[in-house]
Amino acid sequence: MENKNDLVCRKKGELTKVGEVELVEKLSNEVRFDVRELNRLMSIYKKYLKDDSWYMDQHVFSEVLHNSLGFTDDFFMKRIFYATDLDKDRRISMEEFIRVVAVMLRGTMEEKIKLCFTCFDINDNMELTREDVTALLLEAVSEPPTRDSSADALRDLVELIFSKLDEDGDGIITYEEFEKVCLKDWAVMEMFGQCLPDHRVSDHFFF
Repeated sequence: MENKNDLVCRKKGELTKVGEVELVEKLSNEVRFDVRELNRLMSIYKKYLKDDSWYMDQHVFSEVLHNSLGFTDDFFMKRIFYATDLDKDRRISMEEFIRVVAVMLRGTMEEKIKLCFTCFDINDNMELTREDVTALLLEAVSEPPTRDSSADALRDLVELIFSKLDEDGDGIITYEEFEKVCLKDWAVMEMFGQCLPDHRVSDHFFF
């Protein structure tokens, strides 16, 4: 049952002006955006809403990622959607949208690493196996390898990745192992695909 505060802040699922003000106040203390930037993000979010919905579905969210943040890969846009959907209701709320953009544009290195790993974690268990890494690498190529030499090259690449990231040699890349390497070499963060916008997009997002 909705409490009185929920009714004041929302109407038919949509945030009221009071709700928006409260969300700005809350997020201004939790993310690295000022009030002007938060209001700008709210405007971007509302611009893309369709069919009287107050939430973004996967298609609309991918449209925003492409148009506003320069993403192009369908697979990783879906993975970013999954990582953004914190309550797993298969839709993106205004708060979820702002929080993921905050990580992408103003997040700490640790926050960005966590976002990337969550996107790569296709089994949602905070670890990567050789099968997971192979699947991620196959998504990065236009066609799967067919010749023996191509398949061998893929296996060699998987082994190279594990030699770099699997510190204890147990055949599993944990989040902690991934983070440790990324903190030394930031390029590793997106070794399987784009999960963060290009820095040129980040620098000019609000301008």
